[in-house]
Amino acid sequence: MIQRLKEIRAVLFDMDGVIFDTERLAYQGWMESGRLLGFPITDEQINKNRGCDIRAGRMLFKGWFGEDFPFDEARKLRTGYMDTYIARNGAPLKPGVRELFATLRKAGIKKALATSTQRETAKEYFKSADLSFDFDASVCGTEIRNSKPAPDVFLTAAEMLGEKPEHCLVVEDSPNGVRAGIAAGCTVIMVPDMTAPDEEMKRLCFRILDSLSELDEWIKTLA
Repeated sequence: MIQRLKEIRAVLFDMDGVIFDTERLAYQGWMESGRLLGFPITDEQINKNRGCDIRAGRMLFKGWFGEDFPFDEARKLRTGYMDTYIARNGAPLKPGVRELFATLRKAGIKKALATSTQRETAKEYFKSADLSFDFDASVCGTEIRNSKPAPDVFLTAAEMLGEKPEHCLVVEDSPNGVRAGIAAGCTVIMVPDMTAPDEEMKRLCFRILDSLSELDEWIKTLA
């Protein structure tokens, strides 16, 4: 692993479930919106939607429940659930985030945000957690043509950094994100959150780690 990491010049981070412990909030929000609107949203459906942007999510939900499914209303209820929690408590950080960001800065390794969440929302999360939005590049929400699992978000982030994908490390928690990173030609590390890695993920990922703290320790060996 050390030799492979020595070739890395930039780290491309997913946000929800990697930097912030917000996937649980999203899960609870979707379940609540389904209950209020009378649609039985399942765990499997939420898992398949994880990592998708609003456009891909709309297609998925209308495919499951029909064209009359009030996706925008359901998503608004989900977002309201999350916003209420974050307004009271701040966006919950995943363990090891601050330390890893400091280690990357010290090592001179670039970092980028590559998230399906809209930019305004992402910046609010960072502000609420008192975490600086100081990425060398950032790609958010619908700023790219195709949602994960397409590679667009990671290819765009790498291009903005001036780095080749093979010199970029993607840190993801969702299968859609992992597939996107692999399709982009990046090295992918999965730090599982709400979705346990299956055989496909184990095959695709360079490593599956328990936490960002574990990645932090690996990066420190290179500094």
